[in-house]
Amino acid sequence: MPELEKGKRSIDIISCLEQGRYLSSLKYENDGMLRKAEVKDGKVRIPLEACAFYQNVRDKIRGSIPVTLACSVGQVHMPESTALLKFWL
Repeated sequence: MPELEKGKRSIDIISCLEQGRYLSSLKYENDGMLRKAEVKDGKVRIPLEACAFYQNVRDKIRGSIPVTLACSVGQVHMPESTALLKFWL
């Protein structure tokens, strides 16, 4: 995983699914509210302020954020579901 650039205020999540074709929506929780994530050039952008960060005893930094998403492929679809997205820096 690439290191976070100094001064960067958001984390880019590369979408495996093409927006509009499979990924119907992606929302993240911030200040107790669900907010729709910005999608640009096939990347989902979530502000760092919405992420929770933890540092373990080995000085490894980990982060997490609850995301809610829905997918559809023609007649097959996944209803909106929430998962905890975890990442390491």
